[in-house]
Formats: sequence, C-alpha cells, structure tokens
Amino acid sequence: MSRSENQDAKVREANVEAFLASTDVAAVLGISAKTLANWRVRGCGPKYAKIGSRVIYSPAELFAFVQSRTRSSTSSSVEASQ
Repeated sequence: MSRSENQDAKVREANVEAFLASTDVAAVLGISAKTLANWRVRGCGPKYAKIGSRVIYSPAELFAFVQSRTRSSTSSSVEASQ
C-alpha cells in the first residue's frame, strides 16, 4: 500500500467513528428507535447507510434533515405525517 493510500485508509477509519447509531439519532430527534425505523421503511427520515446489518447516520445528513424541516411560521408547509 502506498503512503497516500495508507493515509486515505486512516481518514476513512476516522470518519466511520463519526457516524451515529440509530439509537443516538432517535435520542437527538426525541423520537423512539421504532419510529426512526418506520421512517426508514417509508423513506421519510434522515438519509442513512447500511453496513451489513448495521444502520448508521452521518452527522451532516442528520443536520440536513433537521434543516429541511425548519419553519418560520406554523402556516409554512410541512411534509405529511412528519
């Protein structure tokens, strides 16, 4: 493995540790893990990655999900059943 490939591998390893588990994301959003799982099935929750049987979330994707639901008034349109 070349030096640059070795450095790339170390960066990837460090970034994987920054991902959040489903239970962590559910706690941050104030919902149950089951609700988060249902959102994955329906495709209406934050984007996620699946590694084997493990579901992980990028902090950036979680932030984007929350930002996409930010409203300035109660009359702003909101996606159904969110």
